[in-house]
Amino acid sequence: MSGKNRHWVAPSATPWDGKDEGEPGPAETIVKACHRSIYRYRHASTDLKGEAEFFNAYIRDACPRCGSLRFKGNGKDSNGIRRWWCHSCKTSFTPATGTIFEGRKLPVADWTEFLLEAFAFESMGGMTRANRRAVTTVPYWMAKLFAVLEGVQDGVGLSGTVQIDETLYPLAAKDQPLMPDGSKMRGGYSRSKICIGVGCDGNGRSVFRREGLGKTSGAKTMAAFGSHIAPSSRLVHDKENAGTGCWRGSLAL
Repeated sequence: MSGKNRHWVAPSATPWDGKDEGEPGPAETIVKACHRSIYRYRHASTDLKGEAEFFNAYIRDACPRCGSLRFKGNGKDSNGIRRWWCHSCKTSFTPATGTIFEGRKLPVADWTEFLLEAFAFESMGGMTRANRRAVTTVPYWMAKLFAVLEGVQDGVGLSGTVQIDETLYPLAAKDQPLMPDGSKMRGGYSRSKICIGVGCDGNGRSVFRREGLGKTSGAKTMAAFGSHIAPSSRLVHDKENAGTGCWRGSLAL
């Protein structure tokens, strides 16, 4: 069924919607009222106290659309957020233009909570249920977050004493590779898991790189981290057999 014809259940819906007020019992009534109250709080107007101050603290030094330095103040919008007018591309912009908050329909506080949940590895289903969001909202926000973060670590370099280790996360069920007999792969280092390498140094810098599927190797780690490690760096490993060859090869940097 296509998304156009699919009937999405409203995130504020309860099992007692559409019934007369007298039908639900006391327990159902209080659950429904609480559910609606939380939904209204999280999905209030974007005209909330503190939002204008939050955005107006971000001063633009160039037009986010064309990069021009020729722009001037153009008052404020209905929420009290500053606007500027670009003389070059003849368009107006705000502090949110070109950021993850552009075109937002929900308060920044809700976005902030989403980011905290995403960085805490909460599942998308859990974020949808816990915060009364539509089922399409979290995947869309996650796509915007990945677009913002793309390439953010390309220029990060590790130096001095560098430590690299890896962890594995399972692929989504629909992406799991199967054995010839149709059964699922087993084992902690199988190709059913994504290998994520984590490198850090004594200067507070960190790099996170995908090393492919399954068990890592010296070649995979060198391909992922080689361009991020300064020459003559001292590499430290955890003496796990899978990584020993990796660090020996890296010492030649």
